Amino acid sequence: MAELESLGRNSVRLHPDIYMNELLCGMRAINKIMPIILEKLGVSEEISIDSAVFTLERVD
Repeated sequence: MAELESLGRNSVRLHPDIYMNELLCGMRAINKIMPIILEKLGVSEEISIDSAVFTLERVD
């Protein structure tokens, strides 16, 4: 596998860190523009996220 890598065989495949960077950049952009969008829509309420929604429960 190292030999194939050195020959450029995997050069067309993106590294997983690139995908993570794209996700983080997208989330930052959303966090920047979301307050502006909410203001233009007239939403003045504070938005709170219930962390219990994001917990995983084991289902047997």
